[in-house]
Amino acid sequence: SPVAGALVLANTLMGGSGILCIPHAFSVAGYGLGLVLIVIFGSLSAFGSHLLQCSARHLSGAPCSFYSIASATIPRWTWLVDGAVAVKCFGVGCSYLIIVGDLAPDSLRFFGAHGVRRWHTVTGAFLVAGALACMKNLNALRYTAVASIVIVSWTCALVVLLF
Repeated sequence: SPVAGALVLANTLMGGSGILCIPHAFSVAGYGLGLVLIVIFGSLSAFGSHLLQCSARHLSGAPCSFYSIASATIPRWTWLVDGAVAVKCFGVGCSYLIIVGDLAPDSLRFFGAHGVRRWHTVTGAFLVAGALACMKNLNALRYTAVASIVIVSWTCALVVLLF
């Protein structure tokens, strides 16, 4: 549905490792270079999305995938596009597991769950994410997107109010 799509996109744009890495990048690069780099990479990302949307409109219409565009434009190299998407998804999954492993044990200790180790939280996150990724219909991810947006908004509010 359009609402589920908007929530997943908002989650992708607002949340994730980017919101945690951007402050560190600014602290290393400085405000001037940091802003320039954000504008450059944001523009490149928007241009890539624009090209994908134009290709989808030109080839087959709205429900389109990387595979369908690759098979229509470069049919001999679709394996390369699939490989690039798989490597990107593997990297994103690893980054989320690293973040959970770094932050969840301390958070759980704060709330009274003592004895929780890093591997406990990484294994738990892997099991939850694996179960969600193997669902037949990805519409159920709209609930995780809402939860993620609430958590990101809460984190932003805490940063603004306390720091």
